[in-house]
Amino acid sequence: MWHPGSSAYNSATPHVVYAKSGAQTVTVDQRTGGGAWRSLGTFTLTVGDRTVLAVSRWSGATGYVVADVVRITRV
Repeated sequence: MWHPGSSAYNSATPHVVYAKSGAQTVTVDQRTGGGAWRSLGTFTLTVGDRTVLAVSRWSGATGYVVADVVRITRV
């Protein structure tokens, strides 16, 4: 994923990956590491057209939640 970084952004943004084994949440600090590609991990996805990632605004931390770009690649 890629997002800009700002101290005004959220420090615990939940990214939900809908993998073959079920939904898995990856928490990202969007205040740091912005402006570069960051890995959310490696997941096995099922075949077909469907939602594979959601960015949630439901976080206990303060700050803006930014949803920018996600890149899915085959490994």
